[in-house]
Amino acid sequence: MAKVGRNQPCHCGSGKKFKKCCGSIANRGPIYEEQATSTRGVVRKNLAQEAIRERQQGLGRPIVSAEVAGHRIVATGDRIYWSKKWKTFPDFLVHYIKSVLGTEWGTAELAKPMLERHIVMQWYQAFYEFQTRDPLQSGGIRSANGIGVAWCFLGLAYSLYLIKHNVELQDRLLIRLRDPKNFQGAYHELMIANVLIRAGFELVLEDEHDKTTKHCEFSAISKRTGKKYTVEAKMRAVAGVLGKSNVDGSKDKDPTDKVTAHLRQALQKPSASTRLVFIDTNSDQVATNQQPPMWVERAIGRLKESESARTTNISAYVFVTNWNYHRHLMDDRAQSVTTAFGYGIPDFLKGGALPLHVIYQQKQKHIDIYHILDMIVRYTELPSTFDGRLLSETIDGGSRRIMIGEKYFFSDSGIGFAEVTSVAVSEDERCMYLGVMSDEIGAHILTMDMTDQELREYVSFGSAIFGELRQPNKRADTPLEMFEWLMTVYADYTNEQILRQISGAPDIAQFGNLERNDLMMAVAERVTWAIFQSQHSASSVNEDDN
Repeated sequence: MAKVGRNQPCHCGSGKKFKKCCGSIANRGPIYEEQATSTRGVVRKNLAQEAIRERQQGLGRPIVSAEVAGHRIVATGDRIYWSKKWKTFPDFLVHYIKSVLGTEWGTAELAKPMLERHIVMQWYQAFYEFQTRDPLQSGGIRSANGIGVAWCFLGLAYSLYLIKHNVELQDRLLIRLRDPKNFQGAYHELMIANVLIRAGFELVLEDEHDKTTKHCEFSAISKRTGKKYTVEAKMRAVAGVLGKSNVDGSKDKDPTDKVTAHLRQALQKPSASTRLVFIDTNSDQVATNQQPPMWVERAIGRLKESESARTTNISAYVFVTNWNYHRHLMDDRAQSVTTAFGYGIPDFLKGGALPLHVIYQQKQKHIDIYHILDMIVRYTELPSTFDGRLLSETIDGGSRRIMIGEKYFFSDSGIGFAEVTSVAVSEDERCMYLGVMSDEIGAHILTMDMTDQELREYVSFGSAIFGELRQPNKRADTPLEMFEWLMTVYADYTNEQILRQISGAPDIAQFGNLERNDLMMAVAERVTWAIFQSQHSASSVNEDDN
């Protein structure tokens, strides 16, 4: 592609001069598109873009979508949906849940008085009110901080989509969802399926027609480790909540009153695989001042008592949760609180003083469970776009991102054409610092303001939005966080470079014959404690000075 002169008509066909259109830094337009980037740079950008997509969509099957003749088309399993109106993926989800549950069923429910409607249709009405309370932004998109009803209604729609797109949406599940008495159990199972699919598990549904044996909800196979797990989901029934009556719902004020009973029921079902047991407390308690709700400690205490009294060798990873979005539909107090317990698993989250490398090794051994815990926290992170792009690229016609390795025309700086070589973001100043290289002037640092949406995207995706995968400059608040960060750094070091980190140590000869992974862990632990001891000493000196 020939170089485009700054005063020539822009190649995009806008009729504007190139310097005022795609070549302008205000429009985030690269000069040479892909030609300005080396093959290595293209690979780097593609990896960064895939990281953004995975962060949005998880590790399940990617969204299959395209724009054709003004229509947005979405393929879900063996079904095709299309519309001219969908601007974001949540727009599609609102249509999808209506289609799956049935428009006739939904219309019949809406004809009833509000309190007599099915819980999903009550959510639908509340979600509509939430949607319309904020004005449309440019591009016809509404943006607002999420509240409980958004995570209930859109979360259910996304769960239905995920299980259809990745496994199979069985009729019996839809029948249970439409039945007020069975809704709670089906809803909770879908939440668990959502988490596992996005965390990188393949689900295998059970044959419910086989009445000769008890069944777990489904099986899950980790794509990372290949390990197979059986999954059980239990949720405390509370009178007056999620369709439960005074007869089939508990009135006990203690959210943990059913924890051991639910666990006992889950462990009674046969399993040849490791068990995952999810128990939701269905409580209106919320964490305050960064302190967990009181039920967390009580739940762990109950599980410890049950474990100490067990008479079999059955073990399980137990997740005790409180997804209370349905308890706070119209406010922002809705939250997800989770604690995990290794029932009969002595080296999983049992506490005690252990060397960092032992804690790290235990975490790697149970890494599937940590991925599940991470995705539980991210349950409310729904994809905003259909193709993994950033939302800022679609609002108001879209803006092109600043990409490392591409050239731009910096019209206001007097620099002219320059290649972006690095980008650093200051969240406090709400701007980015661009390292640029100009053939005429050389290296410079420029600043550019960031919109609220761009800042949110940077917080979510880090340097990937600039086409580069780089470890974030995250503060290590604990020794384990520092140790884990050092392990990622040392992965790219040679053994000689690793040993250089402790070159002044009197016992360095003892490290020379260690296997590579043992060497990385030994040096990482030594360096971690040296850093934290140094910080503690500096803090003590400052306190003495004061």
